[in-house]
Amino acid sequence: MDDFDVKLNQIFHDSEKELKNIWSKTVIDWSEMEALQNQFDEKLKAERRERKIKYKGLKRQNRAELREILKKLKV
Repeated sequence: MDDFDVKLNQIFHDSEKELKNIWSKTVIDWSEMEALQNQFDEKLKAERRERKIKYKGLKRQNRAELREILKKLKV
């Protein structure tokens, strides 16, 4: 084996070690992933609820303002 082969072999083994290391870090814990998904879903539902309540409040406020304007115009 010449010097080039030794270096190439070393690079191959280093790359293989690095890939195994990366792979071991990327193993997914599905229960944790599911818990994160549920947490995200709950946050999204809560946000939608808040937005809906805020929108309804704005609609009521706008209707009240419109009524006031119409009363002023009729008088």
